[in-house]
Amino acid sequence: MVIQTIFSLKYFFAAISLVTLFHFQVARADGFDSVSGLMAPGSTAVISIDPVLPIPGEPVTINVTGVWKNRCIPDQDSLTYTTSESSFWEDPEIVQFRYFISATLDTSINCVPGGGLTPWNIPTPYKLSLTVPGSDRDELLVGVAITGPLPGNKHGHMSWSRVFDLVLGLHEIHPRLHSGYWLSEKTPYQALLIEQQGSTVVFHELTYDRTTGSPKWLYADGKFQGNTLNGVAYRIHWLSPVPGARTSVTRGPRGTLEFERRLVQPEKQDLKFNATSAEIRVGGVNSIGAYLGLHDLDDEPRHRIFHGYRPWVFDLDDVKLPSIVPKMTGPWTLYGFDGQHLEQSHQIEFHTGTRVGKDLYRFSSSNGKWVLDCPITIQGEGACTLENKSVGLTMHYNLYNVHAVNHYHWGPQFNGNFAKAPLVNSNGDTADQTGVLLRSGLRLPVFDVQ
Repeated sequence: MVIQTIFSLKYFFAAISLVTLFHFQVARADGFDSVSGLMAPGSTAVISIDPVLPIPGEPVTINVTGVWKNRCIPDQDSLTYTTSESSFWEDPEIVQFRYFISATLDTSINCVPGGGLTPWNIPTPYKLSLTVPGSDRDELLVGVAITGPLPGNKHGHMSWSRVFDLVLGLHEIHPRLHSGYWLSEKTPYQALLIEQQGSTVVFHELTYDRTTGSPKWLYADGKFQGNTLNGVAYRIHWLSPVPGARTSVTRGPRGTLEFERRLVQPEKQDLKFNATSAEIRVGGVNSIGAYLGLHDLDDEPRHRIFHGYRPWVFDLDDVKLPSIVPKMTGPWTLYGFDGQHLEQSHQIEFHTGTRVGKDLYRFSSSNGKWVLDCPITIQGEGACTLENKSVGLTMHYNLYNVHAVNHYHWGPQFNGNFAKAPLVNSNGDTADQTGVLLRSGLRLPVFDVQ
């Protein structure tokens, strides 16, 4: 069979439809070391706690669920844990309690290449649960390390981590990213194409092979757990390309030359789908780190290197705001908390933003009382200040938290769906509070425990 086009995407888009069915709700993988940690491509995990917002000091159950790359799933009976706590130099008032959970693989099943299972790498669901003493700290970090002889890597390990906000439950609020192109900050000719719907993200990495120089296109999907996503990427290979591509030249009705590229169409059985790792970490609404594995499911895991990406802005005008400006139009709620106690709340409906100066963008509320000013550079760096002079309230938050990439900190000040920063009362009639600006339709877990 031949096709009369440069390249047929028939089977490629059929493949995309198939792999989209395999969305996994996953937390951040390889959280202990974003550069040198080893990870077996294809395995996923979700770290959650029960209850979602524990009572301070009460026991909490940590659950780890997902799909393992083969039948040698982590062994529930091998679970152990250690504890520690630490504060952050950038915010010493935040003290984080940490649980590090370890488990080994169940190797009683022969699931290595050439073993009793055919095929040996059958994806297998798994679940680990462990009840531990509670904490009265503001943050809880849960790290999970799986050790054992991984195929292709005798002394390999896999690791994930997730940080939980034990005051308001902000770890349950997923980010909202710009849908479109994101360019690599350091690697030329490399980009991500991102589409987000709800907490689910489909994205492509558009890059090239460093050895051969040939282009490479990986499809990936996953679901945000807080500000991190760990999913699976897929690459399609034509197993045995059939010679026969050729170019024919014909003369058109008016004597013009017409060129036709004829390629052999691969059959379904000629295509192979290779799975590898995919991960996104959100440092801010305009800054993410992303990793897509370079190797197939059966290859030996290598070091993980994250690339920074920012939205691609290639045109500026006064009618349409550039992608670096947060999508603030619509209803929001501003909360003021003293600990877990709600002191005040305000409903705010923002009109469409406008450019009011060089690199300065403004959103005004429908009642004219609230103004949100956001000075943002073309690189996406900046901050926003929300102010209501009639009640004397001001809230200033950055669009990017430089420490959010550090896996021991729970996230940015603004992720596109919420902002958290001090709510300052300039009138002085009440004390400053913890302010949370939350997009309409989302709910803070703290309200479910009061």
